Amino acid sequence: MLLGHSFTDDNQNFAIKFMQEGVSMKKKIIIAASIVLLLGVISYFYFSLKGNPISEAKARKECLEYYENAYHEKFTVYSSEYNLKLPPPHYHFEMGPVNNKNIRFGTGGYCQGMSDYYGGILASAMLTEDVTALLKPKYNHLHFSVSSEETPWAWSSGTAPDYFETNPSIRLKKNCFYTHITLPDAEMNESELTEIATNMAKDIENQLSYEPPNLQLFIVVNSSKPDEEPLFLKDFSLFDTTARSVAATSKICEDVTSLLKPEYGYLNFAIDGQEHISDSDHLGEMDLLMRLKKNHYDLEITWINGGLNKAEMEEIAAGMFEIIESQLPYETTDLRIKILVLKSTNQGEIPIFEKETFLFKSKSVD
Repeated sequence: MLLGHSFTDDNQNFAIKFMQEGVSMKKKIIIAASIVLLLGVISYFYFSLKGNPISEAKARKECLEYYENAYHEKFTVYSSEYNLKLPPPHYHFEMGPVNNKNIRFGTGGYCQGMSDYYGGILASAMLTEDVTALLKPKYNHLHFSVSSEETPWAWSSGTAPDYFETNPSIRLKKNCFYTHITLPDAEMNESELTEIATNMAKDIENQLSYEPPNLQLFIVVNSSKPDEEPLFLKDFSLFDTTARSVAATSKICEDVTSLLKPEYGYLNFAIDGQEHISDSDHLGEMDLLMRLKKNHYDLEITWINGGLNKAEMEEIAAGMFEIIESQLPYETTDLRIKILVLKSTNQGEIPIFEKETFLFKSKSVD
């Protein structure tokens, strides 16, 4: 009996100990799982806010490869920032060429669809050097300084910017730039400063060997006292492509009107147009006739219908196209002409006929 009793007690003790160890093991598993879950949640929020090393390394590698392949020189990343407000992959890098520590620019994967900043920096540096060299013989005694900056995403009438061009000489002819000329606080009155600024602007526009479209020139005399407004500021718009574009467009509208009026003047038609800026390589052309021959134009001929049926309108449209193509004294590149016939109603004018064609297609003048 004593042995039996002792055996039963041992079994009970073993069972209790086993259950206790089982409960302890479950607690350990629950605690471990909770820790893992907590770490997972923390990591998720951390990486959501800060990014993760793998995606950062991938984005960094892609940026470096882009610039090194484009410019055939080594670049380095100075710092990186993860920002969910940026398009994927959400990283912004401060980087620059290895051989020039003074050049740093911000970029990221999100920039590669918008602009190549380094190309803008190189073009701006070239413009600064060329303007300085141009002005120095005449104005060196004024101890002026020059700085330039590309204006990204600045579209103006008559321009077709290219923010991925790697050649500074070509980029300067396509994109818009700001140039600042700063003069020291000298003892000159406003009239004298205005004359100097005007002459500087004329010299740049007449002597610079290329034409940055719509170059915004600012000539400033800063005060010697900190935090004070400039003592003098004069701004100019040089190489104005907007005016050239408008002049060329007005010319072709007038010429087409003169051609059509003898036969179709009774329609009281109107012609509107614009220089078509995409794929046009001659936006700096100053000669009006050469500009018309080199560039693309869109014309719209409209009139209010006076009872013509569709067949009659088709015949008129074909006749207009033939006259323009055969009698216009110059050929533009891909002249797009749209004929739009309107009908007057109580609710206003509504289109009832539309015809479009391209004349002189794919012809260009070098």
